[in-house]
Amino acid sequence: GGREIGPPLFHKILRQLALGPSIRVADIGAGSGVLGLAAAQWGAGSVVAIDIDPLAVALTTRQAERLGLSERVHSYEGDLFQSPGIASDARFDLVVAALPLLRGAARDLPERFLRQLPDHLSEQGRAVAFLPRRRGLERLMKNLGFSYRLAEKMSAPGARRDGTYGIYIIQPGQVLDTSAGT
Repeated sequence: GGREIGPPLFHKILRQLALGPSIRVADIGAGSGVLGLAAAQWGAGSVVAIDIDPLAVALTTRQAERLGLSERVHSYEGDLFQSPGIASDARFDLVVAALPLLRGAARDLPERFLRQLPDHLSEQGRAVAFLPRRRGLERLMKNLGFSYRLAEKMSAPGARRDGTYGIYIIQPGQVLDTSAGT
């Protein structure tokens, strides 16, 4: 019950994913935590929300308390998946991320996210990620062995041509591992 928080389109995708109490979620670059909180509202058993900004971490914690979700939603300061709050080898059944269009040094954030993703998805896991639509990103997803579906295209407010986003549903694909043997 109650008001759904977060983008309506995202709720449509979450509904299709049939989240339950055994589902572990990571909200990467959580901001105010809306994606992770929405996953908890749809029944996910545990959510860790990670953001580099301590104010965002505090906001997510407050939101979780306000919505009665603080038992299941825990917010930590960190960079993408790296946070003292979670084990470095933690794996998740669902990873949600909304990575902004950034300029300068932070422009590679979506690439860094995708490169770290294989180490943090469970075997049947998937990610729902708002990413800038750059040709290189889709190529990188394929190279990392992911299959993906572009669920929706959208434009960032006031953005020019490079301001287009996609909501991608990403999961481990049927691509053989081509990395060197260990």
